[in-house]
Amino acid sequence: MMSEEMGELYKRGLQSTEAIIWLLDANNKILLLSNGAEKLAEDYTIPLKKIHDILTGKGCSLHALQDVCQDCPIDGHLNPEAIPFQLKNKQGQLASFWGKLTTIPDPTTNTFYQYVEIRSWQTTQQVQQERLMLGYLNEAQEVERQRIARDLHDGLAQSMYSLMLESRRIMKKYQLEKTTDSQQLDVSFVELLQEIRTLAAELYPAALEDLGLLQAIFHLADQLKQLAGFKLNVEVQGMPFSIPKRIASHIYRIIQEAVTNSLKYAEVNQATVSFVFENNLCTIQVKDSGKGFDTSTQKHGLGLWNMQERAMAIGADISIHAAYQVGTTVTLRLVRMEETQ
Repeated sequence: MMSEEMGELYKRGLQSTEAIIWLLDANNKILLLSNGAEKLAEDYTIPLKKIHDILTGKGCSLHALQDVCQDCPIDGHLNPEAIPFQLKNKQGQLASFWGKLTTIPDPTTNTFYQYVEIRSWQTTQQVQQERLMLGYLNEAQEVERQRIARDLHDGLAQSMYSLMLESRRIMKKYQLEKTTDSQQLDVSFVELLQEIRTLAAELYPAALEDLGLLQAIFHLADQLKQLAGFKLNVEVQGMPFSIPKRIASHIYRIIQEAVTNSLKYAEVNQATVSFVFENNLCTIQVKDSGKGFDTSTQKHGLGLWNMQERAMAIGADISIHAAYQVGTTVTLRLVRMEETQ
């Protein structure tokens, strides 16, 4: 039997959502269902047992409405993360859906429950299109960052350097190089040139393009220490493998966003980014011991949302854990992918 605390928690959650959700016990008995599930039952014939069989790999999504599935080659070999099937409405028309089943443990009763979520094909396609568009926008943004950084470094920075050399030549010609004004002018040129190069590196670090992700993060750590006095510890375990440039760019931005959040909001002067390479899996973690925030009450901002979307765009899993006065940990898990032409 479900604990009272867990039952109330899920009851409040399901009553406040239009998502299509069932909560089942270990014996497939319906315990709770959402408003969306009730509405779906009004419009469609829902063979919940058959759907459950499909989501657990016992049935066949291609023949979900038939009593007999004839030697289907995918029977029993489906990934329960996203299983397609069809439902028939009260007028006999078919509609396509996606289903997902998640097992949820209840430590208070030492048992588990089954969380069944269904989405319409149209909704799923819309989400995929939105994510695809975001992927295009991120890619375009990276290309534009790279172009602007190159223009700053090769154009404006070189022009500024030429002006600095010319001013030195003029000062020397008229024997003014040792005056206070000339020395201050030279310092201003050097500082401005450094600001331009720093801005170019922030827009698109040359190390990421030339040396890869790890060296780019080490370079980021050096920048943070020099410019902000912020110590970013970089740790690497295992044997690093090559990460395609497109994916490395997204990972760099995720790490950069997480570290920037620590610098701005954590009220600490250091954080740690760790890379753990195990076979074909890379686990990246950005952790600080700052003031954190309460994830149950504080809404995620654009930065956190963009981190999650970037992770999804490269097929990585991301989790963000924070606790007030404890700290924040961002964990990214990426399966190795080969570089494609």
